[in-house]
Amino acid sequence: MSVYKGDITNENVDVVVNAANSDLQHVGGVAKAIVDKGGKKIQKESNAIKRERGALRDGEVATTRSGNLPCKVIVHAVGPIWNEVGPKNSRKLLRRACISSFAEAERLEMSSIALPAIGSGIYGMPKNVCAEVMFDAVDEFIRQGDPKKKTVTDIRFVNIDNSSVQAFGKEFRNRYVNNRVGSNSKKASEEGSDRLSPTGAEGGSSTVSSSRSNGGRSRGRNVRNNSHSSTNPNDPLDASNTSSSPPASFSSVVKGKQEDNDGRPPEGQERRVNKGKGGFSLPSKGDDGDNKEEGN
Repeated sequence: MSVYKGDITNENVDVVVNAANSDLQHVGGVAKAIVDKGGKKIQKESNAIKRERGALRDGEVATTRSGNLPCKVIVHAVGPIWNEVGPKNSRKLLRRACISSFAEAERLEMSSIALPAIGSGIYGMPKNVCAEVMFDAVDEFIRQGDPKKKTVTDIRFVNIDNSSVQAFGKEFRNRYVNNRVGSNSKKASEEGSDRLSPTGAEGGSSTVSSSRSNGGRSRGRNVRNNSHSSTNPNDPLDASNTSSSPPASFSSVVKGKQEDNDGRPPEGQERRVNKGKGGFSLPSKGDDGDNKEEGN
């Protein structure tokens, strides 16, 4: 798992999560950036979903193809409006949106997913609350079922604004560095966050860094996993990766398999997914057609 500053539309991951509105109209924020770069096909598919399903409820998700973006699919997750539903319900609905996004990625047998700070823009959720709830959702997702059977092994929180990056970075360190089970804060800080996984198991790669937009999709590609640290003193996160030994990848912890130091699976274990479960066939980039999405 990683937290860093970057443009989520440039992420080389299987799934990009869009912070969407209930009408799937991508008119602002992350949603507009996704359509501007990904193309009008994304909005076209979103309109088709709206006609078929009606307006989505808070916490629900819909999936479309990715257009011109480097990811495979876009999962559009509807976050709550803080001042309308209140703090308690907002937490519950944001958690549901995150868990639903992870479940959809699993259903499609995807391995990597990037999420923005859902609901913390014009929807008004405080950044620190947003980070807390989304990390809670990750922990819950990881503990559901058999971790070794999960396909999602790379979870990234990617935001372009400093306030979101700082909030998620702080929550990351509080959970997986400062409060490390069985170690004191000083030792955890000295070893660096790259030695921790969300489950508390050592050897996993939980990284705070400034940019990883060229990071690879971990399944079926010979692209490096780029679990690097930032040493730029001006970077808002200034990652604490001080360990000199190369970290194992997070996927090796979840899947129970050892991977190469560059994050690629061992020889013969790569698998390309061309068709997801539940009848969702992953189309080629050039295809038109109606699938599912939403916008924010």
